[in-house]
Amino acid sequence: MELFNKYNARYLLSPKILYIAIALFYYTFHTNRSKYIKDNFNINPGVIGLYMVISQTLSLLTGIKIGSISDKYGIQKYILLFAVSVGTSVFITMLTLPKITFYLYFTLFTFYFILVSISLPLIDKITYDFLEKTENASSNNYGSQRVFNTITFLFMGFIIEAIIKQDEYGVNHYNGLPIFALFAGVVAFIAVSLLVENLDRQESSSGTLSSSLVLFKNFEYTFLITLIFFNGITRAAMTQFLSHFYDSQMKFKAKVSKGSESKLMYFILSNKLALLNTAGMVVEIPLFFMSSVIIGRIGYLWPLLLAQVFQMVRMVGYSLLGKDTPNAFYISLGLELCKGFNFGLTQMSATKLAHSLCPSYLKSTSQLVYNGVFIGLGSAVSYLLAYFALGSGNVKSYHLLFIGCAIITFLCICLMVLKYGFIDGYLTNYQKLQEKIDKLHETEEDIIIPGQSPFKDDQLYNKKETLRDIKV
Repeated sequence: MELFNKYNARYLLSPKILYIAIALFYYTFHTNRSKYIKDNFNINPGVIGLYMVISQTLSLLTGIKIGSISDKYGIQKYILLFAVSVGTSVFITMLTLPKITFYLYFTLFTFYFILVSISLPLIDKITYDFLEKTENASSNNYGSQRVFNTITFLFMGFIIEAIIKQDEYGVNHYNGLPIFALFAGVVAFIAVSLLVENLDRQESSSGTLSSSLVLFKNFEYTFLITLIFFNGITRAAMTQFLSHFYDSQMKFKAKVSKGSESKLMYFILSNKLALLNTAGMVVEIPLFFMSSVIIGRIGYLWPLLLAQVFQMVRMVGYSLLGKDTPNAFYISLGLELCKGFNFGLTQMSATKLAHSLCPSYLKSTSQLVYNGVFIGLGSAVSYLLAYFALGSGNVKSYHLLFIGCAIITFLCICLMVLKYGFIDGYLTNYQKLQEKIDKLHETEEDIIIPGQSPFKDDQLYNKKETLRDIKV
C-alpha cells in the first residue's frame, strides 16, 4: 500500500482510476435511454420527453438532498457504494424482467437514473479534494484527471454500439446490456471500496434548504448556475434526441453491404453512430490534457464563453442539415467536434468556478446542485421543449428543436458578455473575480447560519489550498 501511495501522490492515480470505473457505470445506458423506450414501448420521442421531466426533476431534488447529507455526515463512500450496487441491480432488473409494463419500467428507470446521476459529481468533488491536499498538485490539474472519464466514454461508444444488435428488419436488440452493466457495476464498486474514504462528520446541523439558501445568496454562484442551466437545456436536447434524428431522418444506422470500399471506409460507414457519438472526444481529450495551460493563459471565464460559441455553431449547423444534404455524415462529424469544444471548455471552467464560489463546507452540495441543474433541471426543460417541437416527428420538427436550442445558447452568450464583460469587467480583468472569490472565503463565517459551526479542527478542506492558482 505504501508503494501505491507513493505513485499515487506522484501520478495522481486515484482520480484517474475512479473516473474510468465510474464512467463504465455512468455511461452504460447514457445515449440510449429514450431510444430504448421508443424501440420497446413504441412511444413518440416528444412524449418520452414529457415523462423524462419527472425523472430529471426528482434527480435534481434528490441530488441536492444527498449532497447535503454527504457534506453533513461525510459518508461519500457509503453513498457511492449504495448508488453503484443498487443502481446496477435496478438496471439489470428493468431490462430483463419479462412482460414489463411501461409504467413499471419507468418507475425502475427513475430510481436507476437518480442513483446514476449522483455518482459522477461526487467523484468530481472527491477529485478536487484529492488535488487540493496533494503536494505538487492543484485544482488546475482537474482536467487531466477528468479526461480519463472522456477516454472511457470514447471506447464505450463502440462497445455499446456493438452490444446493441440490429436485425435485418431494423429492430434493435439490447440483450447484451445487462451483462455489461454487471461487469461495470462490479468494477465501479471495487474502485470506490478501495480508493474513496469517508470524511469526518460536520458539526453543522443545517438542513438541505438552509444549505441551498447559503449557496444561492451568493449572486455570482447563482448567475453561474443560471448559465449552466441554459447549457443543460441544449446539451440534454442533443444528447437525448440527436440519435433519433440520425436514425429516423438521416438513416445513419442503415446497414452497409461490403462493396468496393477500402477496409477503413467500410469501418467508417458501418459505425456511423458510434463515430458520431464519440467524435467530440477527439477534441475533448487534448483539451482536458491542456486544461492547466489554457486556464493559465486565459482564465476560467473565456473558456466558458468560447464553449457557448461552439455550441451555437453546432445548433445552427444541425438546423440546416437534411438527408439530401451532400456529405451529411461528414458535416455531422464536424458539428460533433464543436460538441467536444463545448463540453471540454465548459467542464474545465464551470466545475471549478462552482467549487470556488461556495463555502468549503458545502462542496458536495455545490457539485450536486451544479450537476442537478445541468443534467436534471436542464434536461427536464429540454424534454418539454422537445414535446412541443417534435410533435410531427419529421425533419422540420427536429430543425425547430435545434433552432430553439440555438436561441437559448445566444441568450447565454449575451448574458455572459453583458455581466462579465460590460458590467463587471471580469473578461478583461480577471483579478476582479479573483478578489471576489478571496473575499468570499476570507469572510466565510459571515454567511454561516448563526449559532452553527460547520468546521471540525481536522477537517479535510484548507482554505488556502482551495484558492490555490485560481484564475478567472
